[in-house]
Amino acid sequence: MGHSSANALIITDALGEKLTIPWGIVKTHEALHNLLMTHFEHKIGEEYVRQRRYSVARANGGTLVQAAQWEDVCQNGEELVMFMILEKMALEGALKLCPKCGITELGTYESEVQYKV
Repeated sequence: MGHSSANALIITDALGEKLTIPWGIVKTHEALHNLLMTHFEHKIGEEYVRQRRYSVARANGGTLVQAAQWEDVCQNGEELVMFMILEKMALEGALKLCPKCGITELGTYESEVQYKV
């Protein structure tokens, strides 16, 4: 028997791979998380999945799917898209730079080796 959105979850993962998973395997949001942990094992993004730094959204409309809405998603046979939640990390020194001119609070440019003390 083939699988479609009527009898399976169709989700495009954060790496662009389309997965078709029978609904019986992902009856809960937690079951989806466990499946994604296995799917991303030894792949780029494994750490993000393990730390739950990802979200899933409806492919049509893009609204986020929360754990409390999982039953509705299952009943409606919606296709989902997964994406990773990335955090922009600033270098400690960059926090002291003027965003306009790039000068540090010490009066010289970050790219220079010595700072004026």
